[in-house]
Amino acid sequence: MTKFFLKLLKYALLLSALLAAFLAFFYPYASGTEGWRSRTPFTPNRTITDASLRDRFNGYEQKLSASAYEDTFKYLLEGYLSYRSPGGAYVYYPGAPSNNTRRVDGIEGFARFFPIAGAWLASGRAQSVQIGARSIAIPALLKEGLLAGTRVDGPEYWGAITSRTQRLVESSDIALGLWLTRKQIWENLAPTEKAQVTTWLTRALEVDTWPSNWLLFPITVHSVLKALGAPTCCHDIVVSGLYKQFKMLYQGGGWFDDPPNGYDYYNAWAIHYSLFWLDQIDPNFDPQFIRQSHSEFVGFYKHLMSPRGVPMMGRSVCYRMATPVPLLTAQVLAKDKVSAGVAMRALDSVWGHFVGAGALKDGAISQGYCAQDLSALDSYSGPASCLWSARSLLVALYLDSQLQLFDTAREPLPVQQADFKVEHPLLKWTVTGKQSSAEVLLTLTENSADYQAPYQRYGLKHQLLEWVTQNPRRPNNHDVMYKRRQFSSHQPIMGCTPG
Repeated sequence: MTKFFLKLLKYALLLSALLAAFLAFFYPYASGTEGWRSRTPFTPNRTITDASLRDRFNGYEQKLSASAYEDTFKYLLEGYLSYRSPGGAYVYYPGAPSNNTRRVDGIEGFARFFPIAGAWLASGRAQSVQIGARSIAIPALLKEGLLAGTRVDGPEYWGAITSRTQRLVESSDIALGLWLTRKQIWENLAPTEKAQVTTWLTRALEVDTWPSNWLLFPITVHSVLKALGAPTCCHDIVVSGLYKQFKMLYQGGGWFDDPPNGYDYYNAWAIHYSLFWLDQIDPNFDPQFIRQSHSEFVGFYKHLMSPRGVPMMGRSVCYRMATPVPLLTAQVLAKDKVSAGVAMRALDSVWGHFVGAGALKDGAISQGYCAQDLSALDSYSGPASCLWSARSLLVALYLDSQLQLFDTAREPLPVQQADFKVEHPLLKWTVTGKQSSAEVLLTLTENSADYQAPYQRYGLKHQLLEWVTQNPRRPNNHDVMYKRRQFSSHQPIMGCTPG
């Protein structure tokens, strides 16, 4: 009887092993993220290389020239060309996929580059750019991708925008890109092409969105369509309701609650950024509220800037180069709160520091805090997501033609001028600056000083889980990035070591 049970146990173990192997091989094909196994190889830039761009940012402590930022755009343009699909509607950057499918990651590649290129054109810079031996006509390049993505019967159709999905997010950037290039692209579209693009974008006004910063996506689309003369009257009441819902998130002192995460840097690189564009698209769009809230926000926020960026907390840390955005937009919305010299010092410092640390690689912006590091990457972030890091470059290019920002004499950041300690009673945040080291320390005073959960690194166990499930299985450092008591500009929790 004992031998029988041992033999039965042996066969049971063998069967379990075979079943586990079967599931490990076939399960991903049934339930993994679409396109998980399809990866784009890194293609090094040849015209503006990683090394040559880093050289352009040497000496950023004094002043960066306009040409350094112009070369950054050309660097990103070269990467865009390397990874775009045949019709241009998708740009499949190399890197770790998100949980949104490869197709959506490719839409992000087009959508998040479009307004950067749009700002280049809106600034009055050359419509054709030399990349190696090729002369790239930027309007034609963008137009091709825009029409390919919105053509329902075409091979590169983006698919319809649906409720609370990533296409809704990207529709806002696509709309902004279209507004920025209205003279070069929109005005030159045939009536049928305008109808095609309008039909795709209008869907953003008909679907549900999350009650957070996402409310600004359909509002932006609506503002752009209205500014371009497209029919929007059927959606005016709905969008007005969305804006009223968004304003309910305003807590005072320039800050918005952003459910479910509360207060973080999304206020800077998403919310106030979007309000700036709404003001630019339609100067009559609630100007008093936008200017007042922006003024109150920047008066406090400027103290967070250091020569090494801000004391990073919260999610989406790969947007790190976008942190100077509010100081730049303040040059239009709240000029009395921060000078152009301080704003440009912040831009120089952030880009100089992170470019030197490996933030740009092979024509793309890396998926990490400094260099490529999946420890700090959220599961919703794909290979192109971190292009939002270039939002500060986008705004600077756009405003330069009006304000000559790149020629502005730089001035010291608040932390370079004197020691300080400022408090925000709503946020329960205290920001301390040390002039001697230029370090900025952020203290979340309501967080427990005893919370010391370790920051997890992306490693072999995460790679194995991803191999089995064919989905992102990155470390969940969410609580660490929100619940710690202190965050330093000079000693970031995630460090600068690539994973």
